[in-house]
Amino acid sequence: MINKVVLFLLFVWMLLILYYSVKPVEKSFSSPSERILLQPHLVAYFVLSVLFFLFLDLKGYRHSVSLAILLAFSYGFFMETIQYFLPYREFSLIDSSMNFLGSSAIIIFKALPRNFL
Repeated sequence: MINKVVLFLLFVWMLLILYYSVKPVEKSFSSPSERILLQPHLVAYFVLSVLFFLFLDLKGYRHSVSLAILLAFSYGFFMETIQYFLPYREFSLIDSSMNFLGSSAIIIFKALPRNFL
């Protein structure tokens, strides 16, 4: 039962990321430093990697942390690639980097002791 809940949450979260990745944006960032500071990518892809990790861990995969990072980052890079082809969005290596950092933050989550969670 918990596996189905995690899968449902994972699916919904991926749809939310897709929606916000393809919808037109009104605000343009004035500088690269402002763009880095205002990054929802970190949180979005951290949550995505945690959901991937929980799903894979419940399924019994041995390298679930590495797979979760790879899957979350790949999904983020795919979203950035889609944005390249949209006239009202742009491909950004800064966004891809933030996707990777957010995805990789699961290492901190995994390093926490079990009783802390």
